[in-house]
Amino acid sequence: MGLINLSYNQVDCDYIEGVTAIDEALNPKPSIFPNPSPDFVSLKSENPLLKKVLVVDILGKVRIQQQAFQELQKIDIRHLENGLFFILGEDKKGEILFTEKLTKYGS
Repeated sequence: MGLINLSYNQVDCDYIEGVTAIDEALNPKPSIFPNPSPDFVSLKSENPLLKKVLVVDILGKVRIQQQAFQELQKIDIRHLENGLFFILGEDKKGEILFTEKLTKYGS
């Protein structure tokens, strides 16, 4: 007769219910065009929760702030210096819905 070696390792697994991802259909990604731009950019967002649009510099200073009343927003960036900025979309509670990069160049 031979020797039979059996081993058993117990593994515990806990189930935690919760959100693990945000569905793109619930939070559609906005589009910014033209990007880069010297003067105006358009922000198109189909998110019904969008209430405010901010343009923020790389130090976090809010440079432009405007209410979002329609699906297509036109943003005047002529007074900004050339460089990298971020466009943030906020809901009515001030929660950030999205952050997108924007490059300003030219006059």
